[in-house]
Amino acid sequence: MTSDSKDKDSVIGEKSLAESSATTMSLKSVHSEGDSFTEVADNWLHSSSFYHGYLPREDIPALLLKHGDFLVRLSETNIKGSGKKKKRTTSRVISVLASPESKGETIPIEKRPSLIKNIIIMHKNQKWWIDPASQFDTLASLFENYMTKPLLVEKDSVLLKRGVGLCRWEFKHANVQVGRLLGRGAYGEVRKGTVIRKNGQIVIVAVKTLTLTSVLTRELIREIMKEARTMRDLHHPNVVSMIGVVLVDHPLYILLEYVSGGALDVYLRRKRAKITKSERLSMADNVAQGMEYIHKSNVIHRDLAARNCLYDRNNTVKISDFGLSRNGTTYRMKTAQKMPIKWMAPESITTYTFTQKTDVYTFGVLIYEIFSGTGPYEDLRNSVVKKMIVEGKVNQFPSNTPIDVVTYVNEKLWCKDPEKRPNFTSIVEAIGKLLVAHSEKTPEEERSKSLVLLSEGKTTATVDIEVPAGRKKKSAARAMAEKAVEKSTSREALKKEAKEETKKTEKAAPAAKEEVKKGSAEKSTAKEPKVKAEDASCYLKPPESATKVDVDSHHDDKEINVEFRTKPVFGRRSKFKRFRK
Repeated sequence: MTSDSKDKDSVIGEKSLAESSATTMSLKSVHSEGDSFTEVADNWLHSSSFYHGYLPREDIPALLLKHGDFLVRLSETNIKGSGKKKKRTTSRVISVLASPESKGETIPIEKRPSLIKNIIIMHKNQKWWIDPASQFDTLASLFENYMTKPLLVEKDSVLLKRGVGLCRWEFKHANVQVGRLLGRGAYGEVRKGTVIRKNGQIVIVAVKTLTLTSVLTRELIREIMKEARTMRDLHHPNVVSMIGVVLVDHPLYILLEYVSGGALDVYLRRKRAKITKSERLSMADNVAQGMEYIHKSNVIHRDLAARNCLYDRNNTVKISDFGLSRNGTTYRMKTAQKMPIKWMAPESITTYTFTQKTDVYTFGVLIYEIFSGTGPYEDLRNSVVKKMIVEGKVNQFPSNTPIDVVTYVNEKLWCKDPEKRPNFTSIVEAIGKLLVAHSEKTPEEERSKSLVLLSEGKTTATVDIEVPAGRKKKSAARAMAEKAVEKSTSREALKKEAKEETKKTEKAAPAAKEEVKKGSAEKSTAKEPKVKAEDASCYLKPPESATKVDVDSHHDDKEINVEFRTKPVFGRRSKFKRFRK
């Protein structure tokens, strides 16, 4: 199947709704290269505190608060070309808040968008102007003039009173250091880096970058910033945090919280059979809690999948990639676009509608990924999968998946009627119960049990230690066995038991002497169940082999006989040795 046909299969929406491809522009050619006139002006502008680069107009209302507040940005605009055609170019734009009647008071944010005026700065023949009647030799002199003399904008007189600087989430390139490559995304690279915050704090970040070879449109910048805007207001342990953006110059950066692990889907494929049921359910629980928070924040994700989740070294899942997310509880696509068909709910395919309940359906697909270690509908074309989803033909879980998990996903999360699907608050509660039902004893719990038995005065314990396989590792096995015995065996308990035995012997001296003469004195040992002592937790636990250590502790506290044996997995005969401590 060709890549073109794959793209067509991934498209949702009617062909008549599809927009024509947008005109693109290279970041390198924002202004004329080699034009010393504009170069000097841009250098001055870049050094100005009120310059915000490619900041889109949707982010401006949050920054301009009062009448006369202004900033300067770059925007793609149409200008007259040869004949009747219009030429698209990037212009310097002054955005100013004009509301004379507000009398210097802070204007409510909901009123600001309609009060913001966007004024294009023109330049030609080494002159700058807003009004052709008043032209200036330098860009700096233009601003000096309108900071002292009012500017007439759509019958409103406005003075450029206060230049608004970069806010807490806007950074300059000088504050960012970019390091090693982590991966590649749709629009560029993702690299590890650091950023210096406004308070001087240095933070490790993941830098999503639009490379110098990328092409930008106003629409693309808006989409990228829409994702950043959504993430900016989300703060939860199971959601990747947005640190900030760099828009002043190219390349553009989105700075995200750095997660030490990697993509969840990569971890699931790599580990597969080694992941316990408890860990898988914990992954699902993390995502459910993150999604509960996202929905309460009035956001629908629309692209929930293992590939869009990160799994850190503390075994915490963090939801990422909000490129398709939308504010609100319902969103209907108006234009055809490429979508992740195999994760979508049936109603999204048939009606192009996305809701919180479609996120619930997609979460069910993510649970399938967690327990199968593979993507949904593998090796099937999107055109086939579309039909299967609409007909209710869902993914079949692996046979080792807990039956109550399968039942919950099939009957609740994948319910064809979206109204009958639970919300994420109910899902978090349900997964919590599943976690309890399938909980497994941790190494710490097993070690605690071992120490309790020893503290009760028992004289025999069995310690399981896993060590690397092979004959060359015998000395390591012995060293680990000795370490385990020292940490796991309670000497105080043995001393106490020895003293009690001495008292009993003194009381029954005649009988004891008689038994000694007969040579039939026997030391009894009480065998206990095998107990795991997780003092070996500081060692790696490869699955290749294991060493069992049987501790036969005599009443003489100066002697402990230890028997240990190496039991390789691959069928070699066990070897036994004794050593005296």
